Amino acid sequence: MFVAALVQAVGVWFLVAVALEFAACYSEQMAAAYKPPEAEEKRGEGFGAFALMVVTTLTPAMLFVHAFFTTAGSVDAMQWSQVRIWALTSIVAAILVGAIAGRLVGSAWQGGARIARTLALPLGLAAFIFTIYATRPAMEALIEVFSGKMIFLPIRAH
Repeated sequence: MFVAALVQAVGVWFLVAVALEFAACYSEQMAAAYKPPEAEEKRGEGFGAFALMVVTTLTPAMLFVHAFFTTAGSVDAMQWSQVRIWALTSIVAAILVGAIAGRLVGSAWQGGARIARTLALPLGLAAFIFTIYATRPAMEALIEVFSGKMIFLPIRAH
């Protein structure tokens, strides 16, 4: 019953986007644990590092906005406040658990950390692109709020 209310409020694509954000945080932190030999060039430089920083900042922000807008207002206020708490908590949990687990696994398995170094940006971009799709209704509502138009809550997820 509760899971159905969560899926009804935020949409199944939101939950898939949260899972992709978990994978992106996991691979990013696993790659950050990689200790390259002296012969390799420095990591964290150039456009790739900048792009990874941008998408890992914007993706959770878009997920938070979507969770907030899609869980605002309903007949059963108590149930929707619980749904909002779980929707927002799922984002935080995915980021924290993914980051901590990725760092621990990357520290213990340097070969995997080297592989994750090549996967971090593609996974981050995939999570970002999918989040754009999953949060489109809330992003459109946010644009309307900033342009001075009136919106009607709750925003329905697709």
